[in-house]
Amino acid sequence: MGYSNGIIGLLWSLSIVAKVIVFTFSHVLFRHWHISGLLLLSVSCAVVRWGLMTYFTTLPILIVSQLLDSGTFTVCHLAAMRFISARN
Repeated sequence: MGYSNGIIGLLWSLSIVAKVIVFTFSHVLFRHWHISGLLLLSVSCAVVRWGLMTYFTTLPILIVSQLLDSGTFTVCHLAAMRFISARN
């Protein structure tokens, strides 16, 4: 797509920073969410992210896609941890 290694590195970094922020505030953001709601949010982020990346390669859309990656991974991880905690 012609983006430099620096831009790609910044996009990856943006995703990591977004994940850290979501994890940091997860106790406030998702305090009242059930496991099923967290999984639904995670899947929704994944569908939107990959749908956008299928049709668009512009930098603003890639930035949004990287932010949605945080929703995909982080929220699914939180749901998994709640599931495990509920089973113990």
